[in-house]
Amino acid sequence: MSWLAFFDDAAIFPPGNAPLDAAVARHIELSDSSDGALLGPFICPASRLDELCHLLGHRNLRISLIANTDHTADVLTVVAGLRNLTLASVELPLGLAPIPVDGATLAIERRWDDDWQIPDGAVLKLRCGGSQESDVPGTDAMASAIQHCVSTATPFKLTAGLHQAVRGIDPHTGFTHHGFLNIAVGVQRALSGHDVLTTLASTDGPALATEFLAGPPVRDLFRSIGTCDTMVPIRDLHTLQLIDDRQPA
Repeated sequence: MSWLAFFDDAAIFPPGNAPLDAAVARHIELSDSSDGALLGPFICPASRLDELCHLLGHRNLRISLIANTDHTADVLTVVAGLRNLTLASVELPLGLAPIPVDGATLAIERRWDDDWQIPDGAVLKLRCGGSQESDVPGTDAMASAIQHCVSTATPFKLTAGLHQAVRGIDPHTGFTHHGFLNIAVGVQRALSGHDVLTTLASTDGPALATEFLAGPPVRDLFRSIGTCDTMVPIRDLHTLQLIDDRQPA
């Protein structure tokens, strides 16, 4: 599995809530570093596009646009005319109807109790954390989502609550959160027809890393995660020796 552009930068969203100017400066700094290829687009709500463009000057930035009105199609027209923004994806929150998006990925958020049906060519977006422990889906729910995406060939992205590679207690929330490596190995297991639940419950990082390296690629399905501090999951990849500096990430 390639980790290229896997970590979408959600620095300005909770729980990070970074000021936009600081978040953009940090994103550009990381983009220019040796780990820059791992960084996905900068996530920005449509309501803050003007502020973002003012900060950028002549610097180009790949963004994932969070639609927050029913007039997002008009916003996309504006973005298309801006030279310093490259639209990588459009993410539709709960309740917004799908819209046509040319040349970018369309991610559609669904609830955990939905049927997860999305239009062909779109990406399913699921939320894995929040301000309450009940916002973190259980292992049964995550396993069901993985099995659904594998059986229907539905690509997905995950956001919120996935700060670390391996399942564990988040020091900021005190909740037990899923690990994105657990989920990647879970997808591998589902593709091979094997049990997913035990993988999702594992806290053995080295064992998960070993199994992951021996498994099939999964990026066609598991597209990315949104994280408010992209360096935390990237450091985990280095610690688990899942990035070989001699080869593409």
